[in-house]
This record gives sequence, C-alpha cells and structure tokens, in this order.
Amino acid sequence: MKNFLICSAIFAFTFFGCSDESNITSPDTPESKNYHQVKVDKENHIITTSTKAHTTGYCVLYKGSFNWNEFFYDTNPEEDTTRYEIRGDTLAVYYYGWSDPLYYIGGSTDNIYGEWNNIECSYTKEWNCISDENRKFKEQYYKTVLTISESKFKEERVYMPAYFTYDDYMNTQFITDLYVHLEGDVNFIGFTTLYTLFIPEQESDITEYENSHGIEVLEKSKLAKTFKLNGKTIKFEVTKVERDSLDYSAAFQVSSGDKVCSLEENQVTITKENCSDLSSEGLLGYDKNRDFNDSLYLNGLVTMTNGVNEFRKCITELATTENDE
Repeated sequence: MKNFLICSAIFAFTFFGCSDESNITSPDTPESKNYHQVKVDKENHIITTSTKAHTTGYCVLYKGSFNWNEFFYDTNPEEDTTRYEIRGDTLAVYYYGWSDPLYYIGGSTDNIYGEWNNIECSYTKEWNCISDENRKFKEQYYKTVLTISESKFKEERVYMPAYFTYDDYMNTQFITDLYVHLEGDVNFIGFTTLYTLFIPEQESDITEYENSHGIEVLEKSKLAKTFKLNGKTIKFEVTKVERDSLDYSAAFQVSSGDKVCSLEENQVTITKENCSDLSSEGLLGYDKNRDFNDSLYLNGLVTMTNGVNEFRKCITELATTENDE
C-alpha cells in the first residue's frame, strides 16, 4: 500500500517551483514538473489539465529506512476541469468546481495565458479586500501568482529577496497566533509548525491587536518580547534561527514564572542527496501507529519538530494557570 506525505509549506495549489536571481517560488511536489497539458476553451471559459508520461522521484520510508526511488507514470487521459470568468481587468477562477472563485489581476484579458496576481478579495454582494497598505506591505516579501500556459496551470507563492532577510520575529504572524492561544483559546493553534514565524506582519497591526486586547509590552527586541496578558508576565524568545532559502532550523521558548515551554523545529527540502539522512522522529504528519510494512512517499518540504506534544501540554498549562498578580 502506498501512502503519500507530500509536503509544501504554503499552498495546496503549488505545482511547480522555479527560481531566478530575483525571487524563489514554493518547492517542488510530485505534480510539479512541466508534464501537464493545459487546454483553454475561450468560448466556454473552461481550463482543462491532463498529465503526460513522466518520472518522479520520492524519498521512500519502508520498514524504518529512507531511500530514494524513481517512479514512472504513464499518460493519464483524465482531465481536471476549472471554470473561469473575465470581469473587466479581473480574472475569476473557480478551481475544480469550487462555488467561490479566487480573483486575479495583472494578466491580459485578451489572452488568458500569462501570470496573474491574486488580489486577496472575495465578493458576495460587495467586494471584501485587504487594504492597499497591507497589500503593498506583503508584496515586499511575497506574492501569490497564478501562471497559465500550455504546460502549466498553477498558483504558487513567489518569495522576494526581502523575505529571506526579514529578521524582526516579534512582528510576524506567529505572534498574534501565540497571543490568541495564551488568551485561552488553546485549540486555536496547534504549534505544529513554525513557518508563520517567517511571515512578516506590520508592526502597526501587531500594536493594534495588543492595544485592543489589553496586552502591555514591557520589553521588546527583534528576538524577544516580554508582555503582560491577563495579569501574567510572559516572555517569548526566539533562541535559534538558521535559514537557507525555505529550509530552516528554529527554536523558541515561552516562559512565565517558573514555567518554561520550549520547542525546536527543522524544515528541509527533500532531495536525492539528503533522503537517507531523514528520520521519522518528529516528522510532521507521520503516524507512529501506521502499518510498519506500508511504504511512505515523501516529496517537497518536510517538517520535523522536537517535543511538540510536550510543548502543547506545557503551553496549555501556562495559558490556563492563574495570573501572577
């Protein structure tokens, strides 16, 4: 029996990652090579994709050992169908039968082929979009791009150089997630991955959240923050950060009084060269109770977390104990 753990840190639609000197896209997955065949029916506004014959490499876990294997896949004549509409300068895409579309601009309405930027909007009776300020801030670090060609139909996150040099970890998406958890919603975030520690957020948005939730910041640097929340003095500190493109090794701790909760995590892009060095210990998404004789097929990014169960228990206890006043 084949089990696939195909890991991409960001998107379910990430088919293929390529890079140049200016940016880096999301990592490869088994669907990612340019062996797709894309047809556009402009009259009926239909995009169909099918798969040509190809070979794909996987890192295979079998009976406790990791080994690299190449697998051949024959042509698959079955087609996935996506409907689209063009409204003015905006492309609306109803992926694989979705009732609600995603919206894009930047391409040519006369020729649907090309690159389109996701504008992060939804529409019911009126448009609901992120602000221009937030969009411009995010686009310094990454964009979500849909590419349509005769061999490619994919949406992916494209990372700008500034994303990889951003080091103000107290102004990231992870911080607000941590606040929500510490405020008592212990099921809001599982702390199963630290990738949100690398997603920049505007300092003004973090400050607005703190002010509206009565969080008093006592001390702050790029790597640590001490604050009062619900009467408790809490310190969050990033103790280790090593980054190489989308791969990282990171560790942090959250402490209050004598209670200290720590977590360490590594994310790595699987290659033929590093496959045999992998371990199932802490592998995100790995089921320890699975059948030992079943093969597990890995591709793309994998995440390995050290002590996640202990951390979840510790942070929940820290969040639910009485305050220190």
